[in-house]
Amino acid sequence: MRPLIEHPNLVCTPHLGASTDEAQVNVAKDIASQMCDFFEKKDFVGIVNVPYMAQAAMPPMKPFVLLAETIGAMQA
Repeated sequence: MRPLIEHPNLVCTPHLGASTDEAQVNVAKDIASQMCDFFEKKDFVGIVNVPYMAQAAMPPMKPFVLLAETIGAMQA
């Protein structure tokens, strides 16, 4: 990865998508709305990995989903 970072034609900038208080509130509202849509079995909007969500429910994926939940709980 170092060659990419040190490439002379690469410009790196921080992601500032929700760096203000107002933006944080808007992001929180969007996430809450998306979670409600999920539980109400509505269509997903603005979610990148939707095609993989059905795969996550498959029995062979259960250990990986549980691992992800455990890591998320530990981080929280």
